[in-house]
Amino acid sequence: MKGIIQIVLIISIMVFFGCTSVKISVAPTEKNSGENLSSDTPPKSPIVSASLPKLQVSMTSQGGNREAIPPSCPARALVTQKAKATSQLTDVWCWATSAQMVMNAHGTKVEQCSIVNLLENRVGQLSPSGGPFCCGDNNGIFPGVCHKNGWPHKVFDRYGYDWRYTNGPLSEEDVKGQLCETGPFIYVLLYEGGGGHSIVVKDYKVVDEELFLFVHDHRSIENTNPREPIPIYEIPYEDYAEGIWKEVKHTHSFDYVQIKPR
Repeated sequence: MKGIIQIVLIISIMVFFGCTSVKISVAPTEKNSGENLSSDTPPKSPIVSASLPKLQVSMTSQGGNREAIPPSCPARALVTQKAKATSQLTDVWCWATSAQMVMNAHGTKVEQCSIVNLLENRVGQLSPSGGPFCCGDNNGIFPGVCHKNGWPHKVFDRYGYDWRYTNGPLSEEDVKGQLCETGPFIYVLLYEGGGGHSIVVKDYKVVDEELFLFVHDHRSIENTNPREPIPIYEIPYEDYAEGIWKEVKHTHSFDYVQIKPR
């Protein structure tokens, strides 16, 4: 019964996802009514902590700080450091931006507007500048019909990436294991009034046995055009786990983990 409740909860919160706070109303649906909510929810069960990679680490002291040093951390060297700060180009493209940032780190170079263009089935349609339709004109103006909310997992499915998700935040040990084994991951916050936001975790550090995460929330520097991303910044593990973003506590719903090309 507990498992059924968890699945129902995940499905209920994932009917809609955006990057701005909005009111939502979900009308009752009947079987064979034409509604297809399954297309907007992960087509798999959440992964549990016992199935996630763990690290065997030793402690070393440098400059008065004690940091855990894993004996082997391949993703941290080959993938994690390639994750670059990436600002979302519209107010509702955080989902595409998170997927773009992670896939770019794995060597799949793709633009946000191309992601949206593909998922909106507009391949072959051209923008005024001659590029993909959802990439708009040369002034960074994107067609209104392309200002769409979405989900990172739908991007991964279309670009041939494996992924899993967890209920709620990762433990400290699972954060380290994820970043070292597979690379950057994405966590999803849900707003109290509806909607939500996605944030990428790039790396971690341990200072005096306290865990800090390097994250990017896709904000841009004010009055920059095209939008220039703010630098990647660090937060304490507790802010990540408790869903605190911009000094407001949100619901930390789930994390996309084990994201990698098939």
